[in-house]
Amino acid sequence: MPSWLLPLAIEVLAEDVIAATASIDPGWPWFQGHFPGNPVLPGVALLALAQAVLQQGTGREDLAFTGLRKVRFKGLVRPGDTLRFHLRREPALELGGEEFRVQLQAHSGRQEILVGQLLVRSRRPVPDSSLDSPLA
Repeated sequence: MPSWLLPLAIEVLAEDVIAATASIDPGWPWFQGHFPGNPVLPGVALLALAQAVLQQGTGREDLAFTGLRKVRFKGLVRPGDTLRFHLRREPALELGGEEFRVQLQAHSGRQEILVGQLLVRSRRPVPDSSLDSPLA
């Protein structure tokens, strides 16, 4: 596991719903320099954790966030906090192929930390044969 990632306890709650819990290690490299004497987890680290939840919960490391909509950082994450992530795929908003939207929520205790809608796409290469199709 890369040093920038934390162990996640993943739960697949339904075909389109994944939850996960992460304990925020005070020695995690994301806290270095952000901010000395008042450590706060950067928003990009929260999004990296959310992407890891999606990848581990689906068993698909090729999935990546390609866009963010209505994302709001609503609270601070400090060393020692425990985060609970909840991701729900939106099947009604299929965008075709390997692209879809996910609703994201993250909480620390009762405090809502992060909410938003994420655009997700597979990073798998497109087969050359699909380039021949007028609908590709």
